[in-house]
Amino acid sequence: MDSASGSVSSWSRGRVAGYAKHVERVEAAKRADATPSEYVGTVKVRQTITATVEAVRYIDGDYGTTTLLIMREVDGPGLFKWFASGSLTFEVGQVVTGKATVKGHEEYQGRKQTTVSRCKLDVVPAT
Repeated sequence: MDSASGSVSSWSRGRVAGYAKHVERVEAAKRADATPSEYVGTVKVRQTITATVEAVRYIDGDYGTTTLLIMREVDGPGLFKWFASGSLTFEVGQVVTGKATVKGHEEYQGRKQTTVSRCKLDVVPAT
């Protein structure tokens, strides 16, 4: 009987943790939807950006890991998306600055996004 109650207990903990993660995602989506976004820059033009990292996703594929970085412009309504080859070490909340080439403008789930490529970003030290 002890082993059965132990498995139910671990099952319950997993469900609670999963629900908490779901609630966190829903709240983050609500905050993101409340913040308007606009396209930034001209396609094929390299520019300097300063942004806060909103999300980091690691995508495993046939050719290795790709890092998807979603960033929000610090002093404006711009939302940037960058698919980088390899596993990068950026963290949510970090402020980054550097140069990037505007690859295109698109809309995803009602949010305007500027896709960038060839990024050379550095983390701005916290003051």
